[in-house]
Amino acid sequence: MSLKVGADPELFAVDQMGQVRPVHSWLPGTKEAPHKVNGGAVQVDGFAAEFNIDPAETGKEFDDHIKSVLNELGKLKPKNVSLQALPFSAITETIWCETPDKYKELGCSPDWDADGNVLFSEKTAKYLN
Repeated sequence: MSLKVGADPELFAVDQMGQVRPVHSWLPGTKEAPHKVNGGAVQVDGFAAEFNIDPAETGKEFDDHIKSVLNELGKLKPKNVSLQALPFSAITETIWCETPDKYKELGCSPDWDADGNVLFSEKTAKYLN
């Protein structure tokens, strides 16, 4: 049995003034329907550009997939932004207010199992109330 490894990092689009900008106007793909690119897929994740790579069996293959998808993202992004891996981002009130509500959902969505069922139980629900 071989082990395969993937990745699904998020990058923020930062303009020339250092402001984080939402990616929904230029990045195709959603969490439900990622946009397939060479080496993986891309999608909008709130304000961020999320990408995932095809499963890799070796370190070189992992590296090749990362480079390939980053190259594809570079072709999709506007020239006036850079993509940055940031541990957090400050979003100005103006940019926040101009962004459609559906792109303001930040953070993780519920986990799904292999059959597409949400992994959510009554036990978990009591901690959320």
